[in-house]
Amino acid sequence: MSITNFFSNRNGMPMTIKIFALAFLTLLMLFPHFMILDLVKEREHLNGEVNDEVARSWAGDQLISGPFLTIPFLKEEVSDHNHFVKKQFITILPDNLRMNGQIQTITRSRSLYDVLLYESDLQVTGTFAAYTPAIDIHPESILWNEATLSLGISDPRGIKEQVIATIDSTKIRFLPGTDGIAIEAAPPEFNSILSGAFQRIFGPEKITETGLHLSLSAAMPKNGFAFSIPLKLKGSRGFFFTPTATNCDITLSSGFENPSFAGAFLPEHRIGKDGFQAQWSILEYNKSFANRFLGNRVNIGNSLFGVNIQNPISYYTMTYRACKYMILFIIVMFLAIFITEVTQKVRIHVFQYSLTALSLVIFFALLLSLSEFIGFNIAYALSYIAVGTMIYLYSQTIFNAKKSAFLLTTLATIFYVCIFLIIQLEKTALLFGTLMLFALLAATMFLTRRIRWYEDRLDEQDAYTGTPSDNESIVF
Repeated sequence: MSITNFFSNRNGMPMTIKIFALAFLTLLMLFPHFMILDLVKEREHLNGEVNDEVARSWAGDQLISGPFLTIPFLKEEVSDHNHFVKKQFITILPDNLRMNGQIQTITRSRSLYDVLLYESDLQVTGTFAAYTPAIDIHPESILWNEATLSLGISDPRGIKEQVIATIDSTKIRFLPGTDGIAIEAAPPEFNSILSGAFQRIFGPEKITETGLHLSLSAAMPKNGFAFSIPLKLKGSRGFFFTPTATNCDITLSSGFENPSFAGAFLPEHRIGKDGFQAQWSILEYNKSFANRFLGNRVNIGNSLFGVNIQNPISYYTMTYRACKYMILFIIVMFLAIFITEVTQKVRIHVFQYSLTALSLVIFFALLLSLSEFIGFNIAYALSYIAVGTMIYLYSQTIFNAKKSAFLLTTLATIFYVCIFLIIQLEKTALLFGTLMLFALLAATMFLTRRIRWYEDRLDEQDAYTGTPSDNESIVF
């Protein structure tokens, strides 16, 4: 195949001007590009609102804190030469705390969206040592009969049944509220998973005061006791804990395959097709707060940790990743059509380039709308089948050659497959994408290596009069 002086055709747009026109057209495609990206973000935000709405009806992120032993005592104080007695509190953490739980995920549908929820079955066990009053607290001032055991639960709506604790051998039913115990935390730094949960649990005040409590007999804090608390809890998104014990061991198992562990402590874990198992073992040396302190406000700092029960990559995330490559799609398609135009000596109008670019825009709109119903992978395949068929039929007409149309469609198919693989990959996405662009540039340089981009007037005259010159053509 040969190419004559094709770039100075007086019967059509000069190729140099056409190149600039295509570049300008590519820039114009930035408008639908950003419109599609905004549409993806809007739909994703709507999905988040549906999740929040379902969570308000079900239960939100759950944070389990404690249990805490709170003992009130009377202390005499002097103010302006007046003596008065004030009730104060000392809060004590367990010596040993063990939590064993199973998590079962549940999917609820609301409109177009599926919301992932969970139910947990948790067994909380541990021991408190006998309490020895501090030097500055007189034993007779301690109100032993008013001692309470409190368990912090961030969203009590998730409690599925009555919570009856076994204290030594005595069964005692928990009552609503933490009886004044407040959990205060510092916002997590550089942790996107935990930051959203923190805002939902603690709010702008960075404190939560919801949970359960029960009253203890006078002998229990004096002598120490063991406790066992069965807790059936439901929630959504996150399931978190605080290391409120001298020695804290937490074990979770679930059939959920995509957990995201977050917080100050990461567990020893195993993740497989049958779900995950995770175990946290935290010593008193690892946490940033004391085992006993004055007051009834527990400041856990940045010691929050747990697991996120949420699909890490939604179809909106995948669609958004794909849409980022829209301009690259258009450039590759324009380049393929342009090379075919040059090598096959056919005239392709800028308007025909525009229609091809718009078909690629429609691909991403189809991908977004279909993925809400049938998932990303199937939506990607069906969207390309529809758009690829349209491109093939249209290019067959403008090229007036089935072979050229087939080659163009094959190139588009290969590129779509490569982009799909890049979206699916995590660790090697950058490497694969760079190699793909390198191969694309190398192929372009190979196909255009003998094209004469500048011609003298003699060649130009020969090309249009049909008189061959000495170097009339370039053979590929």
